[in-house]
Amino acid sequence: MRPDEILRKLKKKFGTELQVVAQRGKGSHRTVYLRGRKTTLKQDGDMGTGTIRQFLAQLGLTPEDLG
Repeated sequence: MRPDEILRKLKKKFGTELQVVAQRGKGSHRTVYLRGRKTTLKQDGDMGTGTIRQFLAQLGLTPEDLG
């Protein structure tokens, strides 16, 4: 799954609670904030299942939250 697909699904579910800041990431990464938690997300390419799970876990979410 591509990072932009993940963000689209999360924005649909969480709306303005989800913030994405491209300037805060290094290189081709951006910082994602949700409910007081933050993590980084790459901008391009496919993400593996384990990487997606880790990304979601850092935001306090589960794979079911992607719908």
